Amino acid sequence: MPSQKPSIKSPKARNHGPRTSIDGSSIPPGWDASPGGVGTDASGAQRNMTSYFDEHGARQVGATAKLGYDIDRHNHISLGYWYENNVTDRNYPSGFVMDNGAAPGPNNANYLISKGDRQKAGYEIHSLFIQDTARYLYDKLVINAGFKFVMANTWNKDYYGYQGNNRTAPLPQLSISYNIDNQNQIYINAEGDYRQPSTNDLGWLYTSMPIPKNQYSIKEELGYRYHNKYLMLDMSFFNYNVTNRIVDQYLGMNSFRPFSIGNQTMRGFDFMIAGKSIHGFSPYASIEYLHATQDSNVFDPYQQIMLHSKGTQAVMAPRIIANFGLTYTYKGFFANGSVHYTGPQSVSVANDQRIPGYVTNSLSLGYHFQPFSFLKSPTFKLNFTNLTGSIVRTGAMGAVYSAKDSSTVYSGSSPAYTGYGNSFMVEPRFSMTGTISTSF
Repeated sequence: MPSQKPSIKSPKARNHGPRTSIDGSSIPPGWDASPGGVGTDASGAQRNMTSYFDEHGARQVGATAKLGYDIDRHNHISLGYWYENNVTDRNYPSGFVMDNGAAPGPNNANYLISKGDRQKAGYEIHSLFIQDTARYLYDKLVINAGFKFVMANTWNKDYYGYQGNNRTAPLPQLSISYNIDNQNQIYINAEGDYRQPSTNDLGWLYTSMPIPKNQYSIKEELGYRYHNKYLMLDMSFFNYNVTNRIVDQYLGMNSFRPFSIGNQTMRGFDFMIAGKSIHGFSPYASIEYLHATQDSNVFDPYQQIMLHSKGTQAVMAPRIIANFGLTYTYKGFFANGSVHYTGPQSVSVANDQRIPGYVTNSLSLGYHFQPFSFLKSPTFKLNFTNLTGSIVRTGAMGAVYSAKDSSTVYSGSSPAYTGYGNSFMVEPRFSMTGTISTSF
């Protein structure tokens, strides 16, 4: 950022007036189906079944009110209030499939076996916040300091009862940046952050199980940025201390369950470099090293034992993540290739199940045509993924306590038993798609 000279006269403090924004979204009713194994109908015949996720609706509304005021020529203060209300309503019916193998839908009584459990869940948030932005040394030094206090009511309801709780979270925030010159900047960030169970999490949770405590994190980051006419780079060191980390356990058949796995520490660094276009070529690379460890032992309710997880690699936290890309443009032609690497990672809290590191890749080719008639930007594009056609696991469906747990992953066609372990997402084989687009 170029340096600026101070004003000859100090500006008078002025009220920027209140600013209010209202946001909202609503998801209409809908359903999804997955294989549900084999069952016996009223005539004694064996028939394929299907399990449904039937959502009756989801609603999210919110509002933010903010007031800004310039105290002096250095400091701008903001005061505000944030409100959010989120509700979901769903149930999980089961039924037989039609003769052609298609799912008839959860409302077709001729095929319905059970309407399943209907569950409602939601939360309401009230939050007050204050922030001051200070600029000194001709705007080379910028300091943002703020505090937010969150008050949340979280609840869920099913056929068996209702439960709810009221929780609070103090969220301090501090960021400092200093522009050494027009090309170099150093920065420091520190903040408190939290995560509460989402309505989706709560929608899977029966009232017989307590709502997990909020996850709380303290984050610190120290970084450096540089740019010139040839390249841009950003490097930073970070440290996270996480309390009551919340993860989702995949149960199979589109079912999940949130649970807390205790405390964790995450330390590492990020490095990114991007080259500006030289003869049409623009390279890009980034790498992250993450040393994430479990700081507490966790009780496994399936085996009724305490897992000695303290000191092990945190679940779903690979040590290395790297990305490499190259973009080329020439007149209307453009191309982009990328390679992504993710290192080995643990997928169970007990650290007794892991997936190896893997590589994925993609390529895009296209051409921007000249405007023609009412077509302002006709574009043709081809997208290629998994060019090598490799079969790799690219992540776990969720976390599990241990690979030895019973009922950890339930398959509709096979009963749960000890030794299933986790379920995984697999990279699709080679694919090619094409698009034709334009603006008018």
